Amino acid sequence: MQPQRDFQELLKTQCNLTDLYRNQLQLTTYELQKSRGTIQHLRAILISFQSDFNLKSDQMSTILQFLQKSCDDDTRLANLEENFRKSLSAVYQSSYTPANTKLALLPSDVIYLILDYLEPKELTIISYTCKEIYSMCKNTKIWKSLSKYLWKNEIENKNEFMKKYAQEMAWYHTRPSVSTLIGHTGSVTCLAYNPGTPYFISGSDDCSLSMWEIDETHLKDQEIVKQHHVQTKTITKKVCYYGHGGPVWSCCIGNNSLISGSCDKTIKVWNLGTGRCEFTIRGHTGWISSIDCNDQIIVSGSWDSSFKVWDQATKHCLTTINYDNDSVYCLQLSQPQVLIGLKSHSVDLWDLTTSQKIISCIGHYKGINAVKMYNHTAFSGSSDTLAKMWDLRIGECVVNLPGHSSNVMSLDYSFESYRVVSASYDKTIRIWDLRKTNSTRNILRGHSEPVFSVKFDDHKLISGSMDQSIKIWNFNTV
Repeated sequence: MQPQRDFQELLKTQCNLTDLYRNQLQLTTYELQKSRGTIQHLRAILISFQSDFNLKSDQMSTILQFLQKSCDDDTRLANLEENFRKSLSAVYQSSYTPANTKLALLPSDVIYLILDYLEPKELTIISYTCKEIYSMCKNTKIWKSLSKYLWKNEIENKNEFMKKYAQEMAWYHTRPSVSTLIGHTGSVTCLAYNPGTPYFISGSDDCSLSMWEIDETHLKDQEIVKQHHVQTKTITKKVCYYGHGGPVWSCCIGNNSLISGSCDKTIKVWNLGTGRCEFTIRGHTGWISSIDCNDQIIVSGSWDSSFKVWDQATKHCLTTINYDNDSVYCLQLSQPQVLIGLKSHSVDLWDLTTSQKIISCIGHYKGINAVKMYNHTAFSGSSDTLAKMWDLRIGECVVNLPGHSSNVMSLDYSFESYRVVSASYDKTIRIWDLRKTNSTRNILRGHSEPVFSVKFDDHKLISGSMDQSIKIWNFNTV
């Protein structure tokens, strides 16, 4: 028989777990799945099974009461308490019952509920405890539920799930292969990339932009990746765009067009394939710091304390919103709304149909260099070294992402994978998993100067730096 653990120590462990899950619940209430955050308390019970604490019925009752008090908002736990009490009281009568047998004696619906909220690694471990649990762990509904939680789509096949999960974990536990592109003669200040397309755009202080084409097949081959330079069969510099009279600070990809904003106070619309400038838009009186677009409109932000909305077809200005001596540092369009990051530390959400401000998010204490939004969730990166997650319905910060030691210059976010990537003046790139926000999941080092821009898709990350280089970080495990 394993030595019994002191009950007070166990209760202390349960308290710590409860505090941890309550912190997780603060995040899930606003964006993730609230039910999964609260039901994590059942995992604490499963941990006690694995450790075989040999608890008595009165001790078990104390834990259930404690968990019930901590989970008043989870009605499912209340409904299950009676079943737990009846089943566990019989199980705990024998101090010599192995932990795996104890778990198997629980009602099947309770076991499925516990298994449904385990991580893949825990599922694999617990599946080897006995035949009954092994059989239950193979049930497709468990993997469907877990894949829906992790990626918002259902994968019924366990092998397919584990393949995708290995790719996911590569972002957090492996060192990717790195490709370095040298082509600009100034800092790489901005990137434009639409996941799924075979190319991306870079803009630079050298007043130019470049299109780079990626051969995804060869990018998976690490031997080729390590050997390539500016132009190989892996990555090719296809088109250059010349015409700006000052550094290019922002760019976006439109419908067969490239749109860029520059310190020369102009916006240029380029033919994406030929590199020819088709339109030059004037109207701002200060440096243009940020550009975003869709098929109908272009939105530009400037140091002249304004942002403007332009018609894509006519290139005429539709709306101008002026601030009082407050430069617009960054923006993102999500029509009919636009998210604005300001020098004055504020993140503002505007309705473009009414030209009215919807809400301001206050919490940073230095200028906002990067913003991203999805539905009611927004992210911001600031010169105060912090990245923050906001609930745009109430204008409050729900998660802080600390870790950088200098200005956060760029952010990217994937709704499907809950992944946030931040780039900083401290020369590093940090990767965050919003399901586990207590610390950075991975830190990428390789640039010799501050990192100004970052974009990513399912298996690669692209970064641009003051060191005049672009790096492609390949996480593909296939």
